[in-house]
Parts: sequence; C-alpha cells; structure tokens
Amino acid sequence: MDLKVIRYFIEIVDAGGFGKASEIVHLTQPALSKAVRQLELELDLILLERGKRGTHVKLTPAGEVVYRHGKDLLAGRQRMLAELTAQRSLTAGELKLGLAPLGSAEIFAPIIAKYRQQYPQIDMHLLVRGGRTNRSDPKR
Repeated sequence: MDLKVIRYFIEIVDAGGFGKASEIVHLTQPALSKAVRQLELELDLILLERGKRGTHVKLTPAGEVVYRHGKDLLAGRQRMLAELTAQRSLTAGELKLGLAPLGSAEIFAPIIAKYRQQYPQIDMHLLVRGGRTNRSDPKR
C-alpha cells in the first residue's frame, strides 16, 4: 500500500470530491480516480460512494476505516521525518563517550562543557573506566 495513494484518498475525502482534490495534489481527476480504484482493488473493498462526475464522494464503512488509519499513517510519517531531521540537525539524540580515568577530566572537561552548551538537547552519557588486561591471554 502506497502512502502517496493514501494521501490522495484522504485529500479526496477532505475536499469532498475528486475535482477539488486534484487541484490540491496537482493531479488530474482521472489519475486520482485511477489511484483510488487501484487501492480499492488492492483491498478488495469499495471505499467511496461516488456522485456524478466525481463532484461528491461519501465514505463507505470500509472507507471510514481506511481514512482513519490513513490519517494515523501519514501523521506517523510526519513524526518520523521530524525526528530524523532533529537527529541530523543535532537538536535531539544521544552521545555516548568512553574516557580513560587518568587525565581525561582535565583534557575533555572544557570540550564537553562547550558541546553541552552548544547542543543542550543531546543526551550525553560518559563512561570512565580504566584499561583491562587479560592475564590469561597467550599473546601477552
């Protein structure tokens, strides 16, 4: 199921017909009609009761279900894109750093402070641990 077709379907319902929706989504009425017909064939259900020449549409019970869930799908897509944009622009996310215990505080404290000041929305997790040797390692 294509989200673009779901968007077209929702625009048709919200606009009250194919004519007004075609202006909104910049597609011809026949192209919109074909997209909805394909969706109906895919679902094996009639989603819209069509008036004469696509001037008025009414949702069928199945169409109401698709409309409601379609709105949720499109809203979820918008939330996902917003979250990804926030990650790319460093307005959200998480940074994990591992530091050695000796000298790290003196060296990295000013850098970490500057980073926290510049990117306050980023969750920072610092892990300070010493090196670990494996005495049973035959290569040592």
